[in-house]
Amino acid sequence: NLEKAKELIELGGDWDRRNRLKVYTGLYAMSVRNFKEAADNFLDTVSTFTSYELMDYHTFIKYTIISAMLALDRKELTKKVVEGADINEVLHELPLFKSYIFSLYNAQYAEFFVALAEVEASSRVTGS
Repeated sequence: NLEKAKELIELGGDWDRRNRLKVYTGLYAMSVRNFKEAADNFLDTVSTFTSYELMDYHTFIKYTIISAMLALDRKELTKKVVEGADINEVLHELPLFKSYIFSLYNAQYAEFFVALAEVEASSRVTGS
């Protein structure tokens, strides 16, 4: 139960446990289609991600990008994702997601919709 975990963290949890709870909360929020909450929780923990028992870092970045693209306005997306150093560091290993972000950001809509279809297809097949 996430509410019980939040209560326990408030009573005495270190930063690692707080960050892990944010990842768990973000994943839950994404599963119930609360993409704004998911994006906020994921973006808060990009630089300190340690929840490898839940998913690998590349999958975490993919989920962060997907939730941020759905929930953030252009200004926030630019600041937190497009210009985000921690996310950009991984994007060279995720060319599909790089195309997905930058084609929208650069108003290359034909390329964006191709990338969107590929992101959807790859997420559906691999589950990540």
